[in-house]
Amino acid sequence: MESPKPEMLVSAARPKLPYPGLRPFEPEEWSIFFGRETMVDDVIKRLAAQRVVLIHGASGSGKSSLVRAGVMPRLARQHLRHGIKWATCAMRPSGGPLWNLAHEFARLEGREDNLDRVGHIIRMFNQHDATLSSVVSSLEGLQNKRLFILVDQFEELFRFERETSREEAELFVDLLIAEIADEEYDAPDVVTPIKSRKAGIHIAITMRSEFLGECARFSNFAEAINRTQYLVPRMRYNALLRAIQRPAELYGGEVTVELAERLIADVRGREDELPLIQHGLMLLWNAATNSSDQPVILDVKQFEHAGGLTRLLSDHADRVMASVSPPGGSSPAVERLFRALTDINAEGRAIRRPQSFRALLDTSEVQPDELRKIIDAFRADGVSLLTPYFPAPIEDKTVVDISHEALIRCWDRIADAQKGWLRREFQDGLIWRSLLNDAREFEIDRKHILSPAATTQRIKWFGERNSSWSERYGGGWEPVVKLLQASRRMAIRSTRFRRLLMTPVVLLAALPVLGFDWKMGTLAIVGGLFMGTLLILLIVDYSRQFIPSERVRTAIVWSAFAAAGGAYGAAGFSSASLSTREIFQLVFSLATIIVLIWMVMKIGSRLLERIPARWIPARLLRLFGAEPAISLRHRPSVVVSLDD
Repeated sequence: MESPKPEMLVSAARPKLPYPGLRPFEPEEWSIFFGRETMVDDVIKRLAAQRVVLIHGASGSGKSSLVRAGVMPRLARQHLRHGIKWATCAMRPSGGPLWNLAHEFARLEGREDNLDRVGHIIRMFNQHDATLSSVVSSLEGLQNKRLFILVDQFEELFRFERETSREEAELFVDLLIAEIADEEYDAPDVVTPIKSRKAGIHIAITMRSEFLGECARFSNFAEAINRTQYLVPRMRYNALLRAIQRPAELYGGEVTVELAERLIADVRGREDELPLIQHGLMLLWNAATNSSDQPVILDVKQFEHAGGLTRLLSDHADRVMASVSPPGGSSPAVERLFRALTDINAEGRAIRRPQSFRALLDTSEVQPDELRKIIDAFRADGVSLLTPYFPAPIEDKTVVDISHEALIRCWDRIADAQKGWLRREFQDGLIWRSLLNDAREFEIDRKHILSPAATTQRIKWFGERNSSWSERYGGGWEPVVKLLQASRRMAIRSTRFRRLLMTPVVLLAALPVLGFDWKMGTLAIVGGLFMGTLLILLIVDYSRQFIPSERVRTAIVWSAFAAAGGAYGAAGFSSASLSTREIFQLVFSLATIIVLIWMVMKIGSRLLERIPARWIPARLLRLFGAEPAISLRHRPSVVVSLDD
């Protein structure tokens, strides 16, 4: 995340808009940040007494905005009045907490592009008895300066610890605990002259309250948190009115009391109340300024016409998606992007899932330029649905995230309970885990394969996935490919055996068409062929485990078929009193029908495999033993076929 520049914290310049939208307030927007003055005072008092404060609250309670647009600008102005030098940095744990913090320290030195310097600072973190104070004391240009560090969205550390590195997460927590555990510091406020290097560092940590229990997973961290936590209180009614009405007044506009009360009533008690209000007001303000040059007055009529706060946000996201989609259609790339950026936690709650740009490319298989275009549209100024906000550059290591979970809960395309992207991704994850379990059973027992119907469904589904996506749900790409290959081979073999079984029936029905007169011997011949073939098919099907080669088993079937036909034919001829001409006619007819059936099945199978599967009924595919031509991607540049 981008750290605020010192001049932004004290600048009196107004932002371009009175309402920031879904994203948190930025430090330079302190002049439109109303209604939380008492909270700012409380946090600053705690920083003076403890130097480290953990600010936690529900999603949408305004934790980040409280620090970025409230605490940091207030401290900057206080330091300016007292003539004390001041520096700030802000970081998030996602993607690597030590790297992110080291990069911020290097930025304070003016060397953020020097990777060697960033690496050197990380090595300083790993030294014995290292603390943030000792590392900061060695930084160039920070002598006799106070330093304020914001660790935003601390809950990201717990995901990083589970998925990436427990060791790095523990070291990062130890660095914080070392600052919290300092009992020698006892300054009356945060702007007194610096008596020690430790007295010059203050840290604010923001975190969602439901992750408090996770803090106990780190040694001594729960005890430290108990001494430093601050629960963000619910905004009072009058404070909400100020937050809604005062920004518009600064810009010469007005939000009527009726609309302000309606907004509060609509979201009161919801976890997303503040982000939804700010985003709805931003959209209403933009619509009013675009339609008239007169002073803006927002009232209930405009709000009701828009459909409410949730509909305002959902429709806004739809418009952004339409701007990067083909005319009259939707963009599969947008769906893949947001499915990769959302998740459901163990409690069944929809949550954000930050991902690096490189990981998004691998998962979605979208071209880099196209994916950048989509991300830029959703992070543009006045949209701010994704982070990092424009114009921050997007590189391979850049972590892309949804700006607020209100988007996940309110955008119909994500949140719809029946066909939303979140539900579909969850169901796909269940399918993959089921396939992975079947693949593990298949490795133990080669008879454990999918049914022909399940094989057809899973192959179609599997063709739209890749190995990078599968890592999200346990990996195991190669074993699943082997399972589907074996299941497909068996499905094709079963279909071929069914065709063989149908041959005598077809012969029986076709003989009258060819002009052959029925006699008792003929019925005996065809009936014998049918019963003999059925018996042989059962035997050969059972012998599958002993005779692995399909060609050998097929040869056995046809040889047995011919032998059975000859035996039953001889018996039939001896009792049917057929003339030589009739015998020749019967043999020629049988041979012709067999060849025609074989040719139709062979050609039909090849043709059907070249037609898109959605155009062909599944039963027709199974009849001809065909499968749609599907490429299974192991990696974006590698194709894995289900054929042997």
